[in-house]
Amino acid sequence: MASRQVATRTVTLRTGDARDLAIVDALMTDAFDPRYGEAWTRSQCLGVLALTGVHLTLAFVDDFPQGSR
Repeated sequence: MASRQVATRTVTLRTGDARDLAIVDALMTDAFDPRYGEAWTRSQCLGVLALTGVHLTLAFVDDFPQGSR
């Protein structure tokens, strides 16, 4: 029987905040077609993060932020 190598990936979740808006912005840009204007702006994201009870959790696979794909 042939041996198989399995790629090991590290998944990390962490709490985010306003300092992570560059990551959120990049994920929004990747996730939404700019022709339709669906992605939130940094200002909109910052406004939502300021609301009581709102939390941002970021997911990373092998230290790369993950979003739409």
